[in-house]
Amino acid sequence: VISAIATYYMDSIAGAWKFLIAVGAGAGLVFMLRWFWWRINAWSEVSAMTAAAVSSLFLQSRLASGFVNVLRGFDSKLPEGHIYLAIALGYEARILGPVTAQLKGFGQQAKSELDAALAINPNNAFALAALGGWNIEIVRNGGERMALWVYGASAKEGVRAFHGAFKLMPENVAIRYQYALALSGYDLEGYRRDVEDSLSRACAGKPTTAYESFAQTRARELLDVLKKNDISKYARLVK
Repeated sequence: VISAIATYYMDSIAGAWKFLIAVGAGAGLVFMLRWFWWRINAWSEVSAMTAAAVSSLFLQSRLASGFVNVLRGFDSKLPEGHIYLAIALGYEARILGPVTAQLKGFGQQAKSELDAALAINPNNAFALAALGGWNIEIVRNGGERMALWVYGASAKEGVRAFHGAFKLMPENVAIRYQYALALSGYDLEGYRRDVEDSLSRACAGKPTTAYESFAQTRARELLDVLKKNDISKYARLVK
């Protein structure tokens, strides 16, 4: 029954993959712990998968931006709160679509949050990377002229912001991976050399978080497909 309900609300293969990744994200540690701790059982695995799915769906929902806003209110001087809110707005914009997001002012609000983060700490690599992603995403959705006219965004500024992040954290796996994804979605043919270089660096880096480990595995898969010049498969993977 649950499978039927989930399938009914999915409108793409990408949605199915995201759902599977969300469900499986929390079970990895449990799968390892069951070899060392006899108390780990089937209910532990079910609980881990349920918690991961609920957390993922929450972070991709409109509730996430409100929740982050509340947390940010405790200390607005922390750049991370502004960055997380900008990211949450980006997820919500993808769910609602570019037209609704434009009407609600999500793009400009996200930019304001990133500007606030950089005003607090101009050398925050994650804020710079998020700003780079913001610029490229705005251009991808609205076109070069509209993006520049409405938001002051450009692909050139996006690349510049990412390179600023690289100078601060040259070995960070997540930032390299996000840069490759952003350029792949925008203009793979024009930026293919940069995409391959960034994926290669993501593969060679040392992950320090669970997300970076996932990003590195994904980067290796994408780089392998790209080197085989299977562009259609690559496009499906980065969608």
